[in-house]
Order: sequence, then C-alpha cells, then structure tokens
Amino acid sequence: MKHKYILINSLILSLLIHFTSVAFAQNPPSSTNYKIVNYGFGGGGIASSSSTNYSLFGTLGQVDQGSPSSANYFIGAGLEFTLQASVPATPTFVNSSNWYNKLKLTINRGGNDPADYKYAIAIASGSGQFQYVQNDNTVGDALGLEDWQTYSSWGGASGTTIIGLYPGTIYTAKVAAKQGDFYTNLMWGPTAQATTENPTLIFDIDVSPTDSETAGPYTVNIGNLSPATVTAANDKVWVDLTTNANSGGVIYVQGTNTGLESQTALHTINTVPAKNDLGDALEGYGAQYNTLFATSGNMEVVNPYDGTGTTVGVLDTAKRTMFDSTLAPVTGGRVSFTLKAKASNTTPSATDYADTLTVIATGNF
Repeated sequence: MKHKYILINSLILSLLIHFTSVAFAQNPPSSTNYKIVNYGFGGGGIASSSSTNYSLFGTLGQVDQGSPSSANYFIGAGLEFTLQASVPATPTFVNSSNWYNKLKLTINRGGNDPADYKYAIAIASGSGQFQYVQNDNTVGDALGLEDWQTYSSWGGASGTTIIGLYPGTIYTAKVAAKQGDFYTNLMWGPTAQATTENPTLIFDIDVSPTDSETAGPYTVNIGNLSPATVTAANDKVWVDLTTNANSGGVIYVQGTNTGLESQTALHTINTVPAKNDLGDALEGYGAQYNTLFATSGNMEVVNPYDGTGTTVGVLDTAKRTMFDSTLAPVTGGRVSFTLKAKASNTTPSATDYADTLTVIATGNF
C-alpha cells in the first residue's frame, strides 16, 4: 500500500501514533530468535494519547536525518523542527562611547517571536573560542540555564552591556534562542563584530590671557601688588582633558610653598585657609575657576575653587581636586583658573615673591 503525504501552505498535520492489537488464531510470525505473540494494524491517529508516565505525538512527513541545505539556506522538516525557536537575526553590536572594557549588544528579535522566547549570547575575542555572556553580563566558559534570558532581561530594545572585556580587542558575538524547557534552535544566529578602545588620557596646559594654545615653560605673572588691593593675574591657566575612563577624570593642583614666598624678604604671603574672600583678609593668595567647557560629557569645578569676585581657594602643598568630569568620560574638556593675591600695608617689598604650581590629571579607569 502506498501512502501520500500532502503539505499545503506550510500546514503541518499532527497525529498521535496509536497502536492496537488484534490476536490471530493462526501461528504468529516467529524465528529461532523471536516470536511475535500478538500483532495487528493501527486503527488511525487520535487527538492525543497520554498517561501519567508518557505523552506521544508525531507529524506526517517526519524525516529521520538530513535536510536540504547549502551555504546560504537550511530547510528543516518534521516535528522537531516545528518545535524549535527561530534562529535570531544578526545582533546590533557596538562600542557606544569609546569604551575600553565593555560593549553593547542588542538582540534583534523576529516580529513573531513569542514573549516566552529565551536567548543566549556567545562572544569571542580576536580569533579565540566562543564563550558565553552570563546573567550578570560578565563572560564565562559555561552556558547555564540561568544564562538563557528573556528579551526584556537582556535589556530589550535598549540592549545590554557586556562587561569585563579586554581593551583594544575585536569581539565577535552571536545569539541563540529557545522556547520552553527542552526545545531549542538548530544553530546560533549570524555574527556581528565590535571593538573595544584602548584606555585614553589626554592632558595639556596653556598659559594665556585668552583661550589659545601656548608652549612651555609656563609662567604666570601676577604683577605688582598694591597694599590692601586684590590683584588678579592677567594670564589664566588653561587645562585640557580627554579620557574614556569609566569614572571620568580629575584635575588636581598642588603648590610648592604655603603661599607666595620671597627669599630676599624672608616673608611669605600665605595662601588663604580653605576658601576665603581676599577682600576681607589683610593679605593672602589663592585660585579661582574661570571657565568650564566640554565637547562631550561635562566638566565641573570643585569647592573651594568655585568662588566669585575676590573669593579664592587654598593653594598649599597638598594635592587638591580643582576640576572633575562628573564621574563620566569626557571629550574635549577645557577649563581655566585665575591666580589672585593681596599684600598688606606691612608686607615687605620684594621682586621675588613666587610659588610653583603642579597641575595633575588622572583617569579613574
């Protein structure tokens, strides 16, 4: 008897293979190795068949092995294929902001993917073997059940950030999907690549009345100090900062003396304590921020250098934070500050009052 199987518009007919037994009075088939006591022909498929121990169902046209395929396509067939999740599309894999130790991946789910689909992410560095993104967004060798997560758990349309990566490295990533506890897809989806940057810290200073580039050595001339008068230097100190450090960059300032010191007069015009208004002091010396700018990100001044008018911050031998990039990477940061001083009526006259300032920049990688 020949059997014909018809597949119309991808409609797969499912049936349960149900066996019945019909006893025969005649001798059943047998050999020296076996004997079939009872046998018969099935009475046809039914909607379902199960007990407390099993459930059985099948599909017309089921194939045992092999499938039509080429380098560009793959055609699955049978019940197993119909139960598997769709192969995910190429993920969106990018370096969003000059990152050196992380990358962002967004799963591009199909329009018909059910809400209960779960996804896994594989990642490889350079030409190395694939590892797996764990449920805490780190990378590990094992793919556990907990590392299969829903679309929303992987960040949805906003994507997820894969952390703990090597700097200056090309990474390759791909996604797999599954539905239910046992059924998964036949293969991982197509790959995408993204590259981590190397850690970066760019720092420069200039000394000029206006925003312009200058070369060292750097000298700031405050000028003649008139008694009981606050004098501001004409030149400003300009500082450039660019860094991709995760927690941003910091600009410090540190003095050599505790103020403007004269070797000939054996006198020091002391720096103000912490933050003080030179207008109210007999004499003193300090710094005040002037401008803040960043092409990308933000720069901010830190107390006590955020004063206005004649209020200045301390310049002593301690390394003190003057500016920072608000705990985030910054590009094209440029800030400036001004030095101000005041002499009293009893300040000894001399031409060598001076201090040496050191400006330091760091990145919080």
